[in-house]
Amino acid sequence: MKKIINSEKYRIEVSNEHIVISLNTPQEDELYAVYLKTGDDRVIEKKPYQTTETFTFSIVPNGAYYFRVFVRKGEAQHVWSTSLFLLPQGVEVAGTDSLMDKIIADGDVDGNLSLILQDEYFDAKKAFRRVMDAVHRGLAWRNKEDFGQRLLQYLKDSVDFRKRRFALSCLVYASESEFLRENYLFVKESIAACGEGLDHEAAYIGGLLEYRVGNFHSAELLFQGIKKSPMLEYHQAPSRSYFYRWSPDGTRAEFGDFNLLRKCEGGGDGVVLMSCDYGYFAAYFQKSMDALLRKECSVHVHFVLPQGFDLNRISVSALGEIGVSYEFEPRNVSEELNIKTYYAASRYLVLDKIIQTYEKPVLISDIDIDFSPMDLKGLFHMLPADEIALVFGIRNLPWLSILAGFNLFGRNVAGGPFVAYLKSFLSYCFATGRDAWMLDQVALEVSYQNLSTIHKRKIRPMSEIKNFPLRQYGDVDRYRTVARQARLDLALSMSE
Repeated sequence: MKKIINSEKYRIEVSNEHIVISLNTPQEDELYAVYLKTGDDRVIEKKPYQTTETFTFSIVPNGAYYFRVFVRKGEAQHVWSTSLFLLPQGVEVAGTDSLMDKIIADGDVDGNLSLILQDEYFDAKKAFRRVMDAVHRGLAWRNKEDFGQRLLQYLKDSVDFRKRRFALSCLVYASESEFLRENYLFVKESIAACGEGLDHEAAYIGGLLEYRVGNFHSAELLFQGIKKSPMLEYHQAPSRSYFYRWSPDGTRAEFGDFNLLRKCEGGGDGVVLMSCDYGYFAAYFQKSMDALLRKECSVHVHFVLPQGFDLNRISVSALGEIGVSYEFEPRNVSEELNIKTYYAASRYLVLDKIIQTYEKPVLISDIDIDFSPMDLKGLFHMLPADEIALVFGIRNLPWLSILAGFNLFGRNVAGGPFVAYLKSFLSYCFATGRDAWMLDQVALEVSYQNLSTIHKRKIRPMSEIKNFPLRQYGDVDRYRTVARQARLDLALSMSE
């Protein structure tokens, strides 16, 4: 069964085996690169620059997707996107997803893992994404130990390179740390045996193994050996930002330019700080602001705007009582994935300036958090002025150990060791091309681990202060489609 989408600029063909995009107007001396992305802007697969105009991608689960197309001719480059398309009903994904669901959701390892590994045509990347997604969402599925044991046995019995790589990835990503410590030497040797031809994948899995068993310096050495490449999967990219020990070298560029348009006019006990680009502002601003203002919170939004943006587009008076600041996108952070990382991280880069401006506690928040069910009353009085409250996540991955989207900072921590180190580390990563997905969460983890014991005592879990039901707004695809369209409209208007 096939689905064909025709446009003036491209043709997309979806079948049971592949998704193929063909560019209709190739030009001489042009190079093309294409990213396949989900409707919520996650990169699924990348194709590096090439001269041909046809790109073939692996089939993906049902959902909303689009392609991001990069065009280069000499020194000039421009970028455009296709419309969203839905993977059609009737295009099935070879049974792998349903079998992984039985393992993860039902704990039914027996037989299902064997069926997956016996399938000559199973999609290893897709199966691993299911495991990875379960880990990222903190799912502790039943019979995880049995899952690990069976993967371990498969590694001992199998010679299939592709399936051994899948088994190793799942084993290191999902198994309990104690299980990995017990089988450390065998797993390490298995990674080394699969290393030939794996390049960054072997270094990534090896680094993750070292981190999971507590060999943090060894993990750093392996992660830092991974070179920046379009071939890096989105879950592998944050590894390049991980350091067990990092010291400012004095040569880094400073990021986080802060231009204050207006302080918040509200009289709240603290300030909720968000950073975003024009697209996320268009999608989420009104909904989030209405919820927060009903709770009598002061709100400050820090905009990251494209170079050449006309500030008259921001009508401060129309934004109500919120505080507003801005910066322009750094000129040396130009790739699309990197700049989206910057949008999220910039709130931490300007944190010290916000605290100094308001002289109040600051709650850093994602702009797409659903504040409706939250009781924020008295929150800012619950934290001593010289302390920080962080949302700690799952400790088996350095980029999930501390979550970035809801953290509270006392009014006296600006310029302190944690906030200063955090800004320096983020600036270093942006300056050296380590600005990948989840950089802000890696930065929080590295900054926390590098504190002295006495300073760590000033940081506590947010749950000790108050438990909050952290969740995004529903219908994420719809909101992010609005954001994407706003970015496209802005780019079009600025090019006129």
